[in-house]
Amino acid sequence: MPIELSPRKRGKLVGLVTAGLSHRKAASRFGVSKSAVWRTLRQENLHNTQNSLPRSGRPPMLGEREKRRLMREVMAHPGEPWLYFANIFGVSISTVRKFANSMGLFKRHKRKKPLLTPKAIAACKSWMKANIGQDWRRVIFTDESSIELGLDVLQRWTIRKAGEAYLPQHLQTTFRSSRRTLMVWGAVAYRKKWDLVRLPLDSKDLEPEGVAAGKRQPKGLNGKRYVRWIVNGPLKRCVQEHKRARWRDVLVLEDGAPCHSWSGTKAARAKHKIPSLTHPPSSPDLNPIENVWHLLKMKVSQEERRATNLDELRTQIQRCWKAIPIETINRLIDGMETRRAAVQQAKGGSTRF
Repeated sequence: MPIELSPRKRGKLVGLVTAGLSHRKAASRFGVSKSAVWRTLRQENLHNTQNSLPRSGRPPMLGEREKRRLMREVMAHPGEPWLYFANIFGVSISTVRKFANSMGLFKRHKRKKPLLTPKAIAACKSWMKANIGQDWRRVIFTDESSIELGLDVLQRWTIRKAGEAYLPQHLQTTFRSSRRTLMVWGAVAYRKKWDLVRLPLDSKDLEPEGVAAGKRQPKGLNGKRYVRWIVNGPLKRCVQEHKRARWRDVLVLEDGAPCHSWSGTKAARAKHKIPSLTHPPSSPDLNPIENVWHLLKMKVSQEERRATNLDELRTQIQRCWKAIPIETINRLIDGMETRRAAVQQAKGGSTRF
């Protein structure tokens, strides 16, 4: 492709040739052919300009007015497919997509986040202001997590040719879900990762809790079970250990699950002198243990042999939990101020965490 001179260089070339420089020397100095020098001089004589002349060819499908209108439509309806805008403007999908891409707009997967009501947003703002200057290293972050038997959370990749998508070696196999899950409770703090506690919700011989004869035993983790299994034992020990380690004014962060906010749970925490740190609703991104749960599930999915029963799953979970480096947890906890600042920037809305 021939070199196209800028208007500035064209003007300089015209000036030198007019001053007596030969076409051959001008071509050599500017790195172009003699015919390019001749065309530049001809354009100057005929059109009195150093700018490129309008080129012939197909006119653009979208004029400037249509482009501005299309931009408004895309910004107003970001969830619509490209075909929606193509039908409005009577152009092809590729035309719409190319224009949007040139403006920095691309089709992306929507990020999944909990719905934040105005009340929840207000709570996030209050949490953000209340925790300015918070010493996050004294906080114990706790939560429960359910891991399903046979669940694979990894998005696996393969290298294949067209038409080979359904060959066995290119499939990510799934198994019929038995809906058997194992729920565990965990707690982490700076420089500390306590052992997981299995919550025996899958057991068939749960202790009766005042349920009338003939009625079904309540399922799930309710307040009474949480107090008996966690608050009166593991959580109390975690607070005592963290106090002995370094921090006297320990705080415990739990989410707003009903078993955590039950009046009996609050009474049990008060009895054991377990101070709580308020956590805004629908905000798992403000508890770093959620990141630890995700890392744990990824490690379980990477196990060479998939568990076939809950006992095997429990063994894998414990092994993968121990394999999580304490440095990873420290880094997550030291990043809490960044999360708080992100809430401030988002004005109480969702963050990238």
